[in-house]
Amino acid sequence: MNFLIKIPLIKILVILSVFFQASLFFQAPVFFQASMVYAISIPQTGQTTCYDETGAVISCTNTGQDGDIQAGVVWPANHFADNGDGTLTDGLTGLMWMQNGNLLQATGASPAGKLTWQQALDFVKDLNSGMYPPYNAGYTDWRLPNYNEMESLINYEEAPSFSWLNANGFMDLKSDIYWSSTTRVYPGQLDETWGIVMWNGTQTAQDKDQLFNLIVVRGVSDGPAQVNRTGQQTCYDESGTVISCAGTGQDGEWQTGATWPIPRFIDMGNGTIKDELTGLIWLKDGECLDLQIWNDMFIIKNDFNTNPGNYPCMDYTATHNDWRIPNIRELSSLYDFSQAGPGFPADHLFIVSAMGYLIYSYSNFADNSLYTFGTYLMEPTSMILYKPWEGRVWLVRDAGPDCEPAVKVMQVWSEDNSGVFNVDFTTTDNLTTNSAVTIAGCDANTYKLVIKYQVFDANGVKYYLGKQVFPSVGMETYSSNFTAAFPADFAVGQSKIQVKGKLYFDGTILTTDKHHGWIDVE
Repeated sequence: MNFLIKIPLIKILVILSVFFQASLFFQAPVFFQASMVYAISIPQTGQTTCYDETGAVISCTNTGQDGDIQAGVVWPANHFADNGDGTLTDGLTGLMWMQNGNLLQATGASPAGKLTWQQALDFVKDLNSGMYPPYNAGYTDWRLPNYNEMESLINYEEAPSFSWLNANGFMDLKSDIYWSSTTRVYPGQLDETWGIVMWNGTQTAQDKDQLFNLIVVRGVSDGPAQVNRTGQQTCYDESGTVISCAGTGQDGEWQTGATWPIPRFIDMGNGTIKDELTGLIWLKDGECLDLQIWNDMFIIKNDFNTNPGNYPCMDYTATHNDWRIPNIRELSSLYDFSQAGPGFPADHLFIVSAMGYLIYSYSNFADNSLYTFGTYLMEPTSMILYKPWEGRVWLVRDAGPDCEPAVKVMQVWSEDNSGVFNVDFTTTDNLTTNSAVTIAGCDANTYKLVIKYQVFDANGVKYYLGKQVFPSVGMETYSSNFTAAFPADFAVGQSKIQVKGKLYFDGTILTTDKHHGWIDVE
């Protein structure tokens, strides 16, 4: 049995009025220039080689594998710039790293080059205090990297990982496990911490009292591919007991990385979910493509692009034909390291089983190409999966200009908690009463101008989604409890849409919930 995560619907009544201020001149058709701006851009994995199910190298052409698609930000030619002071700056993420990957032995802090997790955190404090000059390069804000910062170093084309990094600017990185500052939050495992195996770039969880190596990082990720924050905001001691974050140096104290949009996920109303952090569009139903072995994923993906009606994907009415299998960095961009069961942000809108299962990526495991990278949905874990095993296929696509016209405006309504919203959407283009909308740079399909609404409770959890498709008068909603009243259709040749309304619950105006709206095309 599948246990679905569902969002409850609350009875609400919204009385809306939509007004349009006329412009001086009418032009048809309407043209929208495509525009896509998101919080982060995911970098490429580095993978350029493709393999079959036996592990043999094959041509990447039309395989749909990571080495074929190579989705993400292209790496700079000088990936790690030597700053001449014992530090390297990553031209992809903007982070600054200590060049020496074996500081514990270099400084004499540990002749064996290994410390427990708490000792590693304490070493970084000592480094910042000036105890080990000149190994701090004059900086006092080094930190133990969080898991996402550690993972950003990995080139998924290469194994061993440490050898590639040493050949590209680092010094004396070992094939050891390297600590991150991010605790594992799976129930009963809070005495463990996430790390990276520098031999093959895999994620690992280890008891905090074990002895492993470290590397240090500083600065803000402001490069072309910003590192995503992990989501961890709580700190724990070695036994897993919650403690104050102040002065710990843990991930929960630093919370470095790109801030997540609120809300992060948008239900597009057609069986797809958009991640406002990355701009990626995901299939809402993560279970409808059923279990497959690795070799059959490409066949299923192609068939879904052509015949989506063959699959019981809940709420799916979209007509996209460019779905693909995500690479491991796209898949792991959904991780929230403060969550388990599943390891996604609490406000995610996906239909996924709380019991967890394996999900394939299309990134091969360079150390042994009989395996591929994937995730275990119960927690934010990237792992290697044997290709003959059965796993889920979950599809992703780029947002593309057909989803992102420049007219789109994102705005939080009623921040003053008055329950009243009055929002203007303005475009330089004239909006027309005919339903055909042309978007510059997009295909020739006919689109409809829509205004969409979401309502969130005080915890940021969505409980209502609705949309108004112009030039119709009625409101299309996803809840029979929702009703709305609109005036007559707007007049021809208008460039400003004004939305006014009040939100009620059981006849009383709401003063706590927030509203989110935007103009879009479908």
